[in-house]
Amino acid sequence: MKAKKSCKVLTLVLAVLLGVAMTPCVLHAQSQSTATSTNSTKAAKKKAKKEAKKARAEQKKANAEQEKANQATASATDSSSKADKRKAAREAKKARAEQEKASAEQEKASKAAVANTSATAAPAAPSANEAAARRGRTRPVATTQPATPPSAGMVWVNTETKVYHKAGSRWYGKTKSGKWMTEAEAQRAGYKLAKR
Repeated sequence: MKAKKSCKVLTLVLAVLLGVAMTPCVLHAQSQSTATSTNSTKAAKKKAKKEAKKARAEQKKANAEQEKANQATASATDSSSKADKRKAAREAKKARAEQEKASAEQEKASKAAVANTSATAAPAAPSANEAAARRGRTRPVATTQPATPPSAGMVWVNTETKVYHKAGSRWYGKTKSGKWMTEAEAQRAGYKLAKR
């Protein structure tokens, strides 16, 4: 009689664990497909938030079911032998570890889904070059290219003014539009040495 009862309890526990293990996988797949196909609208953001909230609610429900299963296992093992108790404890420990792993993956997926929708929905901030152009400034503005030359002995060519700047110059690697060249290439291309 005890063996049948413990088998039923173990079957119940395994069924619950399978359900708990499958739920995050399904939610993860849904959140990834949602993250890639969402538009950058407010409705899409709301939908992602609702799905994340729903996923958290399902996770709480799964946790409650797991707790009930653990309690049922504990009560069933109270009347069984020590070996059965140890086996049930090991299985419960494995179940908790799997559940924690699944919940961590689910949380990571829901955060990624929310981050993807908010990242795609955010309007691009104007670059430093665009902001300076709107203000009418002519000061040097950081370029998209690195301020350090790719190799030694390179000069910075300002493509707008058709002059090049050597290392140590105020404008070296700092003008709005420009590129790196060797000094010989710059001279062959018709660029002149900057006076300042």
